[in-house]
Amino acid sequence: MELNLEKYFLVANEVKENLGKIIIPKLVSGERVNVLFTLGYYSPNYYYLFQLLSLSRFAKFKNVRLYFILADLDILNKKRLSAISEEEYGIIEYKLKEVKDILLSFGFDEENTYFYKLSEVWNRLIRIDPKQFINFYNGASAMPISCLKMPNELCKLHYRLAGYHFTIAYFIRAYFEVIISAYFKEIYPEDISGKIDLFIVGHAGYFMFLNIKELLIKENLLPNDTPPFLPVLDLPCFGRGHLTKTGFSVPSWNMEVQEIYEIIKANKVPAEHIKKIFTILLNEYLNEFIDFDGKKFTASKQPPKLSMHNIDEQRLLLAENLHKFLQKIREQVYASETKGYLTVSEKEKMKDLAALLNKKPAIEILSNANGTLTTSEMAKKLNMHVSNTSRMVSELKKQGLIKKDNNGNLVKTVRTIKFNLD
Repeated sequence: MELNLEKYFLVANEVKENLGKIIIPKLVSGERVNVLFTLGYYSPNYYYLFQLLSLSRFAKFKNVRLYFILADLDILNKKRLSAISEEEYGIIEYKLKEVKDILLSFGFDEENTYFYKLSEVWNRLIRIDPKQFINFYNGASAMPISCLKMPNELCKLHYRLAGYHFTIAYFIRAYFEVIISAYFKEIYPEDISGKIDLFIVGHAGYFMFLNIKELLIKENLLPNDTPPFLPVLDLPCFGRGHLTKTGFSVPSWNMEVQEIYEIIKANKVPAEHIKKIFTILLNEYLNEFIDFDGKKFTASKQPPKLSMHNIDEQRLLLAENLHKFLQKIREQVYASETKGYLTVSEKEKMKDLAALLNKKPAIEILSNANGTLTTSEMAKKLNMHVSNTSRMVSELKKQGLIKKDNNGNLVKTVRTIKFNLD
């Protein structure tokens, strides 16, 4: 089975030999491979989804065990003046569930995929090995401030001002993750057989991870067999640089086309970045595109020829196709959340369900409940009065056939209803 890593990851020299001699032969032979991945997940935006899609290349190998850690230390994304509230803790739990749903929809087997929060993993390591806290202080003290500097080429890709430095919080998170990758088998012996074979990291922080690893090995704070790092290919990431007033507004599946376009326009996304996003992401995952013929948008089986359009039109095309990609992923994720079938044995419930499903609007609502429409939007699409739609949605919810997600969008909860007449 072909892996073709170079298409999705930066296979640097320091990892090529390890991949060629150890990881790839184990993948092909069926021997277990343990993969670690961490993510500071804010929203289902195109940048994070690309990383998760790249990671999913390993899902087709059933001998891969994925250990996913949500970096909950920074995902609330605001200055903290008090302890985390119950509401904020709920946000963290929701984000972890959302990432889990995304990864499972991308093909990972639930039995072979493990999910953790970074704060809990680090806390467990300290309980098991208290000296790691002292090691952390010693290692961080030895780290030069220069390792916080983002290379200028990455600054451009991430819409940061030249000379941008990673925050201390990001450095601490990266430090924790490097340590955890080396000692994971000691932290969770009940979950893993052997050690972590491969640590997949985001491209933006890759050079910091390398600096931390090299220094800690030099200081005898890490074993020499710490797993190799495999960074995901980097994409231009607009929406969280110095032009973003809200702090974080990378285009996500919760945004409409116009909102995505306004972000693209505000960041003045250049032609070279538009081309890169199409080449690495959109051309790879879309099988139908939105094009522009000079007067109106049209559907096309081929990617738009960007060189034929001026920069304003290219930005419009990026917004339209990025929105199309995001909605495609969203529908896929919500579809995978749906149960296979609902079995009904009680005669009274059978009668109620049969009566409900005999109503044409109920079937229409269920058919279109893919997580992209609110009740009012559903009413508009089906040319129904909002009050009638709302009443029908209530009946469907009562029978357990539909639900609303956190954004108020309607999602069907079953695909098939099975009547048990025995």
